[in-house]
Parts: sequence; C-alpha cells; structure tokens
Amino acid sequence: MKKLQILLVLLLLTATAFSQQHGRRPQMSSQERAEKRAETMKAKLNLTDAQYQTIYSQFLKTEQQIDQQREIMRKVREENDQVLKSTLSPEQYSQYKDMQEQRRKMNRERNQNGQTDDPAPIEDPVIK
Repeated sequence: MKKLQILLVLLLLTATAFSQQHGRRPQMSSQERAEKRAETMKAKLNLTDAQYQTIYSQFLKTEQQIDQQREIMRKVREENDQVLKSTLSPEQYSQYKDMQEQRRKMNRERNQNGQTDDPAPIEDPVIK
C-alpha cells in the first residue's frame, strides 16, 4: 500500500512538471522582453548601436508600462471577484466560476485554431 502511495505521488509530480514545461511560455521580465524585441529588430533591420539603444530604451519603457497596466487589471479583477463572491450565493458563485472556465476554454480553442480576427462577443455572466 505504501509503495502505491509513493508511486501515485511520483506520478502526480511528474505530471505537474510535464504540464508546466509544455504549458505556457516562461514569464520574461520587462527587460528581457524589451531586449528580445530590440535584438530581433537589430538582426532583421541591421540597426546601428545608437539605433539599437534608442529602440531598446523605448521598448523597455513600453514593457514597463504594460507590466503596470497588467498589475492594475489584476487588482481590478480581484476586487470584482470579491464583490461577486460576497454578493452571490455559493451556488451562484460556483456557476459563475464554471462559466468563466468555459469562456477561457473557448478562447484557448479559438486562439489555437487561429481564429483571433473575429472575437466572440463578451457576455457578462452577472447580467444573465
């Protein structure tokens, strides 16, 4: 029995590690993203060092602003979730979470099929 438990734990750890490796791309810092973008432009456009520095600086500024906006959106989503959780019954909140997951799944499928030009209408599950 103990061997079975150990085997199950190892299997779970292996599956978790595998899904992390093959799931999302690793998160890069704003500096890494800016550098990667600037390096790509340098290679494809034969930028001078001065051009590269200017472009890198601008990309870094842009990436840092994007990071700030992401943080603001994360806080807004958390606040929204807290209000919904305190307003809805546990059953309603569970249904709401299920609806969110279905929407995420549909978006992932649509993005994998390359259908990003015609986004699905966003429906507010609270209104329905």
